Amino acid sequence: MIAKVSGHDRRFDSPVDAIRLFLGAADWKPPGVTFSAGDIRIVFAQAYRAYVWDDERGVWHSRPIAPELAGKDYLTTVHAWIDDYSTKADLHRRIMVNGVSLWWLRYARMLLDRLERGQVFALIDLIADIAQSHPIATVYVDKPYYAKTSLIRNMLPAVEVIAEPNTVSALQSRSLLIRRVAARALNVVTSALVLAGWLLRPKTDVLVFTSSHYLRRSALAPSSTKQTQLQDVYSVPVTSILNAAGRRVRTIEKDMHSDVVGYSLRHRGLNFVSTDLLSGLATLGRLRPQKGTPTQLDWEAIEQAALINATYNDVAVGFIVVPILKYARVDVERFVHLYAVWLRLLAWLHPRQIIVVCAYYFEAHALIMAARKLGIPSFELQHGIIHAHHLGYMRPSSNIPLGQATKLLVWGSATHDLLTQQGGYDTSEIAVVGNPRLDVYLETTTLQPRLVAAVRQQLGLTAATPIILHTASPETEHFCSKSELVTALAPSLTNAYLVVKVHPASRDMNAWRDAFASAGIVDRAVVLREEIDLNALILSSTVHISFNSTTIIEAAALQRPNLILQFPGALDPVGYIRDGGGVGVGLTGLAAELSRLLADPAQQKAEILRQQAFADKWCHCDGQVMKRIASVVQHDDVVFQ
Repeated sequence: MIAKVSGHDRRFDSPVDAIRLFLGAADWKPPGVTFSAGDIRIVFAQAYRAYVWDDERGVWHSRPIAPELAGKDYLTTVHAWIDDYSTKADLHRRIMVNGVSLWWLRYARMLLDRLERGQVFALIDLIADIAQSHPIATVYVDKPYYAKTSLIRNMLPAVEVIAEPNTVSALQSRSLLIRRVAARALNVVTSALVLAGWLLRPKTDVLVFTSSHYLRRSALAPSSTKQTQLQDVYSVPVTSILNAAGRRVRTIEKDMHSDVVGYSLRHRGLNFVSTDLLSGLATLGRLRPQKGTPTQLDWEAIEQAALINATYNDVAVGFIVVPILKYARVDVERFVHLYAVWLRLLAWLHPRQIIVVCAYYFEAHALIMAARKLGIPSFELQHGIIHAHHLGYMRPSSNIPLGQATKLLVWGSATHDLLTQQGGYDTSEIAVVGNPRLDVYLETTTLQPRLVAAVRQQLGLTAATPIILHTASPETEHFCSKSELVTALAPSLTNAYLVVKVHPASRDMNAWRDAFASAGIVDRAVVLREEIDLNALILSSTVHISFNSTTIIEAAALQRPNLILQFPGALDPVGYIRDGGGVGVGLTGLAAELSRLLADPAQQKAEILRQQAFADKWCHCDGQVMKRIASVVQHDDVVFQ
């Protein structure tokens, strides 16, 4: 049973030799909890470390635990497990729609997310390791995570699990719901007007599918007004060239900012159709169910097979799979009707080609399958990092048809080689074109000094102040808390300035500011989301730090030295360090490496030279990327059979 702790003190009266196990961040102290003197107290923060509470100092002290676990690559483990599990449970074939496996392209990725990219497996191993040497009396979870609380109840049924209550009030939830309804209603109304115009003038040369997620701050946007400085950094450079060549390009967008009313309308104008409208039309189709459709799957047999095979080290993890299957049951039916909507729309517009930014979105799956049915070739633009554990691209060993785009346009030869050697792709399915987001910044050297001067002016910094840029990714916090990273960086900020650029999907800006305050560097650090153009920030930096972001590629191409974060169990998950993309460094060595680079410009130049081969291999940028993409799309339009 899960007990909820309010603000009052709660004293644990368990035996002295028992462990109070806390599942939370390393810098988190449970509110309203008093520890008994002499208790053995361990907090599980990440997969590979334990923490012991120091009453005198009021801090957690890190200590290694289970060295054999720290050396285990859980990302590889979970990727192999999902492939093996899917095959044993026959989920590849059981969830087939129109001859394509939706399980692998959609739900296997959801399973990877629910397993926190291997962290749940690491937690299973760590709890088993701790329980062998000490009895666990109580488990405290810092957030009401369903997966963690269910896991503890499965592994330790006699142990009390205490979850910190959800802090989101009913008023906040209601406010969020109202904003989302208003945002989607506006999308539907404006998209209906745009679609009506399309249907009156149906001729379309290229149909583009993209997302509001790729609307980013751009110093190169055509307008100087603040509202229009966000632009689609992947599709706009390409569509601009196609438009200039006389091709009529039309855009479909998936709204990823559903809590912000009119977000895309402000930045794209009234020239796109939202998938909210198409999904609404698909919902109307669901109100008229037809017998014999592909939605008639044997869900009872699917769930039974899934539960039998869902174990890791003899621990049942079916509680993670079952909610995904329940979601899939409704989702598959919605997919079929959305596919029918795409068929009708494509038959009316009859585009010669389709360009997709991120093909593993739910709506993009249906679009690509409909295009395939009508013989329309589709081209996917690489939008982010593609690595050996990415289930959106690495095909399963069972060789199940996935309905991916006709051709994937990648940034560099490294991705081409990975997918053809390990991902099951044929060379005819991939073209190396370069990164459209980055290429324009390399077209002219006169542009870069202007961008750097503008960024430093906006930050209020002189040209002599070194800037340490950290581009944060959500995956980093599986291994390292914000305060731990900031504490490791703080000694290097005596004469330097820290800029943290968070992922566009991030909503935790205040947590970074709290970390700055705790480390005493508020006047020497700032956190940004989309206030400044990313590549302009990279150009303005002296040293760039990241874990697994594509910004490591961009920094190497823009000739800025990279420090690549390494953690136990995740020393080089993408292969950046292996290929010379930067210097690998852990938290304990971070300050020393920064001091080395900041103190000597010659060291910076040496690192940049070492990174050049990596930049060429991972991102073929020569000022001609957009033209190359347009050429592939316009001339490689053979009808797909």
